Amino acid sequence: MKLEETKCAICGRGGRALFSANDRMNSGKRFNVFKCDNCDLVYVNPRPTTEDIKSFYPEGYYKNEFLQQGGLVKKLVQWAVDREKRNFVLSVINKKDGANLLDIGCGDGRFLNSIRETGFIVYGTDISDEGLRNARKAYGLKNLFKGELKDARYEEGVFDAITLWTSLEHVHNPLDLLREVSRVLSKQGAIVLSVPNSASLQFRLFRERWFHLDVPRHLYIYSQKSMGMLCEKSGLRVLRVFNNNLQLNPAGWVGSIFGDKNKMINLIFPLLSAIFLPITLIEGLAFSGGSLTFVIKKL
Repeated sequence: MKLEETKCAICGRGGRALFSANDRMNSGKRFNVFKCDNCDLVYVNPRPTTEDIKSFYPEGYYKNEFLQQGGLVKKLVQWAVDREKRNFVLSVINKKDGANLLDIGCGDGRFLNSIRETGFIVYGTDISDEGLRNARKAYGLKNLFKGELKDARYEEGVFDAITLWTSLEHVHNPLDLLREVSRVLSKQGAIVLSVPNSASLQFRLFRERWFHLDVPRHLYIYSQKSMGMLCEKSGLRVLRVFNNNLQLNPAGWVGSIFGDKNKMINLIFPLLSAIFLPITLIEGLAFSGGSLTFVIKKL
């Protein structure tokens, strides 16, 4: 495995070491976590190269283990997650007939299938063969591209809405990606982007044990400040920020405290998340929740 030294993806300065953390997927590797005091960006340094990091994504990574359980619990959780995402997009984007939506890091296609039912013409990109196979097989999705966004060569300004659900933290060069996102976004279009929050109470409490740290797959962890700076450098501006996420925020508490390797924990993960829901609502009021969701437009 090759590791490459890196610096802040926003300003290019060197950061300071915070701590080292284990890969929770049990690779036996530890990785250093740095922070740029200028941009507030948290990142892995040194990190696996774009080729070597593929080995850190085990089979089944793109599936939530507790969602693989059968029965009513699985259906209820899937329904709640899909409904939250779909309704959020519809609440912040002025949808028109024939509008095109692109989901970057579309995974198994559940969100695309859900939002397609509202009338969007949907497209998706992902680097996972497994995820895209599931998207085609389970939902009959067709406008899918395997690879990086720039390699898809979409026309300029073709998309009315672009979503990135917890995918930007996986990208080696987020500045290049957001510049390409800006290019293919229409003038009146909007981006919905969700990431783990480095300014969260969870990060401060759990540090190297934080569930959403997930080194080395999460190469960058953003705060409101660092995301604002990254967007501005990409020709974008943050319009609104939301801190309550009914899927990610409770999962951050449960995964950090109990882990995610125990089969019994995975079985009752939804129940545990529900128990922690009041805490996540309180931390959200203090804008210290475990994730951030941004509504972004062109400058």
